[in-house]
Formats: sequence, structure tokens, C-alpha cells
Amino acid sequence: MNNPKILVIGATGLVGSQITKIFVGKGHDVTAMVRKEGSTISGAPQTLKYVVGDLKDRNSLDNAVNGMDIVISTANGIIPPKGNDIATTINEFGTNNLIEACEQAGVKRFAQSSVPELSIGHQVPEIAGKRLIEQRLKESSMEARIVRNPAFMDVWLVMGGFVQAENKDPHSTTLRNYGFMQTWKKIVGNFVKNHNLFLAPGGAKHGSVFIATIDVAHMIAAAALKDGDKYMIIESGGPEWLSWGDVANQISIQMNKKKVRVINLPAGLARFFQLVMHPFSKSAANVMALTRMVATYQPKWESRPVVEFLDLPPQQTLKQYLDIHVKAQND
Repeated sequence: MNNPKILVIGATGLVGSQITKIFVGKGHDVTAMVRKEGSTISGAPQTLKYVVGDLKDRNSLDNAVNGMDIVISTANGIIPPKGNDIATTINEFGTNNLIEACEQAGVKRFAQSSVPELSIGHQVPEIAGKRLIEQRLKESSMEARIVRNPAFMDVWLVMGGFVQAENKDPHSTTLRNYGFMQTWKKIVGNFVKNHNLFLAPGGAKHGSVFIATIDVAHMIAAAALKDGDKYMIIESGGPEWLSWGDVANQISIQMNKKKVRVINLPAGLARFFQLVMHPFSKSAANVMALTRMVATYQPKWESRPVVEFLDLPPQQTLKQYLDIHVKAQND
């Protein structure tokens, strides 16, 4: 596609806002969908175009996708900006609305931020929802680009008790005015600073190919523009596989502290919290379900082939992420 018109859904989230700014920086014709008139993306130029739309409002979606060539969705119900933005509402109802609107408008390609596939996925609302979206896109007339993302550094460092590494971007996921997240930060956020402890799903030897959200944004943006097969799945990942013990050691070095010890948050305990919370807060239960996923799932693939395939910039290591975000707060 030459000079495609691009629409970003979830543009006021951390990944979506970074995708939008990447496209702006490269001179692409991009529009950000926002929920409220007057909402803007921090750090984006005033020339950025906006359209008002909501996944629950089909008419607004028809208007938003009209004339677009590529639509990118990073919308999710993991840590919702609104109380009713649960995984089911976003994935099963909202995104299906969006896909139908795109098909009817003649959108050529749809790029979707997704999550890994694993055996307990049917018990994790966000995973189950994303599998439905992937199947729907596989059957669609549009080309599809699916980017499955592992644990984000920006989120799980904070969830583990190292709030000093929080990404202070105004669109940051962990800065949202969401009761469960803010309460969690108050209880756990200073575990590292005050107690030399880090809460790790799965324990010290468990790990992941942790990725910074800026690299997720680059990956999704590049995938959206990538020609090739009609239906493409990209298993995302960061530049290195790290255990939680490795993460704790990096934090110790960064903070010039004695050894930070890892507290195991077992998958079974996360599942228990998920069941207990579900009657009171489906969104909080979904967070615990994702914690269970992180405690269960250990992706170990190499990201280099994907980086080369999509011609991406060098990815941030954990050390580089900590140098940027911890240093910024200390300054």
C-alpha cells in the first residue's frame, strides 16, 4: 500500500499512543480514535488528526473507519480506564463491532495487539477474548496482522513492587485512575525500596522475554505496514530471556542495594485471588488471571528473527529500561 490512511484504536493507551507518534514521526497519514471530543495524545504534534469513537457505539465506529486503509487496535480490558471496560466488553463485543465496521468500509488490513496462546487460556478472560478476535480476523476479508505480546516491563516491574521503575508517560497503564491498580501500588509498590523484596509470578527461576512497551509499539506499527501473507501471526518478545531472579539482581544493581530477594506468587494463589475477586470486580479478577498467566507461561523464543523481519530498531534491554525510567525519577 502506498501512503495508506491509518487509524489507531486505543490511541490514548501507552502502546497505542506510542504507535501513533511513531507513525507521525515517519510522516504517515494517521488518525487517533479517542472517546471524548478534545482528548489528545501527549507529545504528539498539534497537526495529528483525531476522530471520536467508542467500541460500544457502532455508528461512531462506522464514521471512524470510513476511508481508512489500515486499522490498528490495541484496545484491551486489562487495566481499564473505565469501570465497564472489562475484557468481555472490549474483546467479544467491542472489537467484533469494529471488525464488522472495517469490513463494510472496505478496510484492507487490520492489525491487532494480542496475547500468547497457552493451555489455561480459556480461564483467562483477556486470552480467551483475544483468541476469539484472532479467529474472527482469520475468517475476515481483510488482511490481518496479529502481534502476541509477553510480559511488559512497564507493567510487571511495578506489579512486582518496584514502583520506582514506573513509566511516567501520561498515558502509562499503571498511572490510570483504576482503583485496583492504585491500591496494589500502595500495598506492594515499595516492596523493593523498603524491604528489598520483589513479588514474582512463578518464583525466582521462572521468567520471560520481557519487552518494553516502546518495542511493542514499534513491532505493531511495523507489522501493520508489512506486506505478505493474508493472515500473519507474530510472536513478540524482548531482546533477552530473564528469570525473575535475574530481574531482581538487575534491580539490586540499579538501586545500589543489597540483594533483592524474590517472593514467589504461585499460579495457584493468583487463581484463588481471581475466583475470590470475580463476584466483586471482573476487571480485578482479570488482572489476577493475567498474573496467573505470567506465573505459568515461559516464552523462550529468540526475538532477533522478528526484529530483522520487520526491520525494527534495537530493542531495550531491562538494564536500558531501568537506566531510563529509574534515573528519570531520581533526577
